[in-house]
Amino acid sequence: MVTFGEVARNVNINEKEPLKHGITRAVGLEHLDPCSLRITRWDELTNETSFTRKFSKGQILFGKRRAYQRKAAIAEFDGICSSDILVFEAKSGVLLPELLPFIVQGDHFFEFAINTSSGSLSPRTKWKDLAAYTFPLPPIDEQRRIAEILWAAEDVIVKNEVFVAEMEHYKQLMMQDLFSKGIGHEEYKLINEFEVPREWALVSLKSVLSERIVNGYSAPEVKEFEPVDILTLTAVTQNEIARRHTKQIRADPKRIENYWIQKDDIFIERSNTKELVGLASLYDKDDSFAIFPDILIRVRPNQQKIVPKYLVEYLRSPKMRLYFSTRAKGTAGSMVKIDHNTVESLPLPLPPLPEQRQIAAILSATDDTIAAAQADVKASKTLKMRLINQLLSPPARSDD
Repeated sequence: MVTFGEVARNVNINEKEPLKHGITRAVGLEHLDPCSLRITRWDELTNETSFTRKFSKGQILFGKRRAYQRKAAIAEFDGICSSDILVFEAKSGVLLPELLPFIVQGDHFFEFAINTSSGSLSPRTKWKDLAAYTFPLPPIDEQRRIAEILWAAEDVIVKNEVFVAEMEHYKQLMMQDLFSKGIGHEEYKLINEFEVPREWALVSLKSVLSERIVNGYSAPEVKEFEPVDILTLTAVTQNEIARRHTKQIRADPKRIENYWIQKDDIFIERSNTKELVGLASLYDKDDSFAIFPDILIRVRPNQQKIVPKYLVEYLRSPKMRLYFSTRAKGTAGSMVKIDHNTVESLPLPLPPLPEQRQIAAILSATDDTIAAAQADVKASKTLKMRLINQLLSPPARSDD
């Protein structure tokens, strides 16, 4: 049994002239992804950058603020990081450097970090507290074998994540092609700067709906009524309109009659950041389990004119993401909004129904492939964490 401070050190080196010494990257807490050992984002250093804590390739960056976010990653380059990040390295001859990332990523280490954090709004842990974390450390040879197993598991995760990213990029390219060229067409026409197949029309969204679009329920709660489920914004952001993306409110049953979700309803975020506003999601189940809130706009397709899956995929396409973000109103850097006219008047390339179904089927098959790959990522991460917890965690306490 060893303490973390006996086998690892906190590297606290200040670099006040990073650019002069060839350091060009700055990493903030926002650049560390929860539960990921990889750093895929950073800022380019400028003379205005306030960070001064230096890190080197191979060291571990650990988010000490809000440790419950589980941010810890291995540096693959030299850089400067935020003061909200601690920099760890293994002590030579005691701990194998390849094993350190997994010790820090373990459930028990994060639980210890959370329990030693202080502060109400933005709790932080400290090195002196983390240094007291106690865990079993095997001999070097066994450390090496454990590290090989865990890095093999990490490699599987990375490969699966790369495949997901490639498939998502491929889908974006496919959407651009399908919504402008369709399937098997040779002749095209230009309508209001939209090039579409000759057999297609270009219409407004409003013309393919069965009713006017509406915002969701916004009345205050009334304590004497029974609670009902209402969707949260995550339902659309994560493209999954399901019970796990709801909360409960108490509402007058008579006032919510028109706000129950129905099969093939599409919901659009009318207020969010510039990157997320206008995101759309389709509810394709039969049960009406919740109402929807004022922050969402409901779109009900007329299925004699448009296939719901075709419409929602078009609304999530790169062209429409740009359409909504450029028309949203609000102050830069804050929440922005889109209005009903922006939604109802958006230009919609409209193929015949059979071709809409074909396009929807192609994109659905791609979604299924992406979902399967994401499930593989999740399963691989679960397996890796189970291995970490089995091989590197403190023994269970005895009741004796």
